[in-house]
Amino acid sequence: MSKKKSPGRRNPPGMTKREILRIILKNPEGVSESDIRDFLRDNFNIREARGIKKHLSELRGRGYISKTESPGKPNKWFINFEISILINILDDYPDLLIEIGEFIAHKFNNVEQLEKRPLGLTTDEVETLIKRLKSSKEVIGRILSSEAWKAIIHQLLQKFRFEFKKEFGLLLSLHYMSRLIYILTASPTAFLEFLRYCKTPIRTDYFILRDLLNISELNDAWLSNATRFFEGISDKGRIFKKSPLQSERLAVPSQLVAELNFRLYYALVRDLEEGFLTESFLEGIRDRIHEFYGKNKRIKIKVYKSK
Repeated sequence: MSKKKSPGRRNPPGMTKREILRIILKNPEGVSESDIRDFLRDNFNIREARGIKKHLSELRGRGYISKTESPGKPNKWFINFEISILINILDDYPDLLIEIGEFIAHKFNNVEQLEKRPLGLTTDEVETLIKRLKSSKEVIGRILSSEAWKAIIHQLLQKFRFEFKKEFGLLLSLHYMSRLIYILTASPTAFLEFLRYCKTPIRTDYFILRDLLNISELNDAWLSNATRFFEGISDKGRIFKKSPLQSERLAVPSQLVAELNFRLYYALVRDLEEGFLTESFLEGIRDRIHEFYGKNKRIKIKVYKSK
């Protein structure tokens, strides 16, 4: 009487799919199915080709991956490069945070691909992306310094500048905007604070800000730094391109800019404490001037306001 074959050791639920995604994420330009099988066999002793095909098919059904088929060439599997899809993968497989971050950083620096294929994303998706990846300093640093991120920041600031002019009839100076670019392409916390500010400016006045500082055990000198954070000594350092003649016209917009400066300064201090920034960064803001329209204009990125 023949003995029944004992079942092999089972892997934890979801492990095979997670490792398939990991190998594809590590190969942003695509990986062949045979290489996926070799990776699973060598690292996890997973050998059943039919089971691997089933996992690939299920991941494809979720919209996470896709396959290219070329005559005479091995089929290749790719991660679908959409921020919403990558966030969904991260929700399902949080262990892949580093791989997803590195994949995005690679794609964000692939200028040739960004020129050919437009990337569309919403402000909520951008916000979620930075919140989720912020735990890895190395990954978030690569993303914030990428060409695509610069294009995202330029577009957000152009909209911010347009809306500000539409409401108050005042144009924020390029000198001021250049300093915002410098900050938002380096500080993840400042970027998140900027998005929150755009959604809900509180319109606090000087005395409320002072009370907030007292609660935080900070002093008026700190507030002075925050409210005058971006201003230069010369006329070129003006926040508004042209100073209005009527002082009453200046009251509300100046109050809003002071609040933004305060909130960004507070965010920068937090990033400094958490090691995202160096102490020389704050000192360099007054001296560092970026050309506001100096981004790669061929990169096609659209940032849509979330509903």
